[in-house]
Amino acid sequence: QLNFASAALRFGKLDVAREALHRVSPRDRDSAAFHVVAGWLARGEGNFAEQEEQFAAAVKKEPKNELYQFNLAALQIRSKDAEKRKNARNTLERLNTIVSYRTGALRALLNDAVERNDLTAADGFAQQLQMSPEVTFGDYLLCLNFYRRLDEK
Repeated sequence: QLNFASAALRFGKLDVAREALHRVSPRDRDSAAFHVVAGWLARGEGNFAEQEEQFAAAVKKEPKNELYQFNLAALQIRSKDAEKRKNARNTLERLNTIVSYRTGALRALLNDAVERNDLTAADGFAQQLQMSPEVTFGDYLLCLNFYRRLDEK
């Protein structure tokens, strides 16, 4: 059922995914994988508080899982809670050293630094992001917008 719900989410079929999650056995509802799929469903529904709750539950179930840590940190870096933002920043800076998370972590850290108006940190993240092998056209635009903002100062 989890695989079915996950596939339904990939195709934007939120109702199908929701129904599949409802059919998951009570024993399997306590798994990290269930919480992750439920979190992505919550995101699809625009319920970011529920998404954060589900991602946090997944990390609690599997605290060493770096993908779950990344998902939660990328969400919490935008939190109104200063402590959550700080913890998310620390997690993303640590994950930035792992190749498979580097580009995503840099992207989130750059957005956060720009939002906090920490131009020195943002400049460092922008330079690192542009040098990343997985850099996208969207990343270049993100950096360009930052440099434009820097020029305005």
